[in-house]
Amino acid sequence: EIRIGSRVQVDGHGFGVVALDNLDGTWLVMFDDDSEGDFPTARIRLSDVWMPDMTIGNTNNPSAALIWLHGLTDDPEGWGDIFSSGLAPMLAYMRIDLPCAPMQHASCVGQGQITTSWYDIQALPMTLSRPDPGTGQRESIDRVLGLIDFAIADGIPPSRIVVGGHSQGGA
Repeated sequence: EIRIGSRVQVDGHGFGVVALDNLDGTWLVMFDDDSEGDFPTARIRLSDVWMPDMTIGNTNNPSAALIWLHGLTDDPEGWGDIFSSGLAPMLAYMRIDLPCAPMQHASCVGQGQITTSWYDIQALPMTLSRPDPGTGQRESIDRVLGLIDFAIADGIPPSRIVVGGHSQGGA
């Protein structure tokens, strides 16, 4: 079933995410190349293909690693561009791992749309008086720990591994 947040493919246009139900039998699709368009349901196919993880910088013999997690509904591609241009001098010795969050329900987005999310956020803002139940957090933590283990196995000292992120990815 197509709904807001669905990962889709439109023939002749490529992959994107449904951004809006136009309520006239068409859907606004935001494509991976930053274009957009309105398409009838019959032209849209659900897809299970999402953005792959990215690794940039020194992948042969890095002496440092940055593991960077993007925010809710985001993907690694934009961060790859930012780090490639902004940290170019450091890329000779550093590997930057940019994992992509899994596609899952994000209760706080739309009506629980499916999007990239490190864990399900029930409502925004999260506060001490209304803590989040943490659905999906264990899987994301395990994934980050696996990336740290991989960096250590690749010979990078733990003191030269940094984990960071933006928005949900930094929470």
